[in-house]
Amino acid sequence: MSPTRSSAPATARPRSLRSAPASTSRGKTGARTPWTRQPSGTTRAPSARRATRTRRTRASRRGSRRVIATAGSPDAQRAASADRNEGNPGTIRYVGIVVSRRATNPWVVLVLICLAQFMVILDATIVNVALPSIQTDLGLSEANLQWIINAYTLVFGGFLLLGGRLGDLVGRKRVFLAGLVIFTTASLLNGLAVNSSMLIGCRALQGLGAALVSPAALSIITTTFAEGAERARALGVWAAIAIGGSAVGLLLGGVLTQAFSWPWIFFVNVPVGIAALILSIRLVPESRDENAHGNYDIGGAVTATGGLMTLVYAIVKTETDGWTSSTTLGLFAVAFVLLTVFVLLERRAVAPLVRLSIFRVRSL
Repeated sequence: MSPTRSSAPATARPRSLRSAPASTSRGKTGARTPWTRQPSGTTRAPSARRATRTRRTRASRRGSRRVIATAGSPDAQRAASADRNEGNPGTIRYVGIVVSRRATNPWVVLVLICLAQFMVILDATIVNVALPSIQTDLGLSEANLQWIINAYTLVFGGFLLLGGRLGDLVGRKRVFLAGLVIFTTASLLNGLAVNSSMLIGCRALQGLGAALVSPAALSIITTTFAEGAERARALGVWAAIAIGGSAVGLLLGGVLTQAFSWPWIFFVNVPVGIAALILSIRLVPESRDENAHGNYDIGGAVTATGGLMTLVYAIVKTETDGWTSSTTLGLFAVAFVLLTVFVLLERRAVAPLVRLSIFRVRSL
């Protein structure tokens, strides 16, 4: 008795898995058979593979990489870490922030940033010890002598907010470098000053350079280091250097004045500033706020700068007039009015100088 065969019908193969008919030559038929849609997990068409390889080759030749991610998100942090680990120059593009990455150790960038910030804070106190020598050489009055310090402090504090916004619009690296150029040039002119007007004017110019360097330096740190422990350590180092600059300024000012003369408290910034400028051009990455509008908030800039400068001047006047004098209280009142108008303008501005919503972020 012969064995019986199974009567179950054979399972039909799915249409998508059937072999595609061989494509004929274009010259013979005038048409090519389209590539059959493949299920997930199967090999892509040769044309797709060639297109992918071409895109990868072009990207590698450009030496750049763009990643779309939300700033501060895990994807953005992984992208930033991957870019540094690969050691390839390129661009990381966050939502709202465009950062041009280079094959540079971020801690090297931090050293340059801290060096510039150290000079800025140093010059706030280095002049104090040299004031008697400056007064003797230039024949300054007590009022003019005090303005050597006040001019730097007023302009520095008054233009900080404007300097930070300028970095968002045109690029933090550009503003940082411009601030270094202004600060270093003003330091040279301070050392060459021959009268009180030149010295006080150049001290104000030096404060303007400091107002550009300081906020740009802080922004560069936050865009260079990924959010988390690494950024916290970098900000800690930056803050420690800034605090140390105030203490070192008093000591260094006395040493330079005693060993050489008072112009050297300004000349010492020149070689340091030039070195920081050259290295920053090569090593510091560029970044800007992509969402920043081209419109300038003129009203906000005027009221913010005027309010901050008046507030700083009121605090300065307390040293001579006291906190309860009519002059001091009047200055505080003017500063309060200007800053109040600034807040009202920012709430209605299309492109505000400061987004007031950041004050609702609990992590700040």
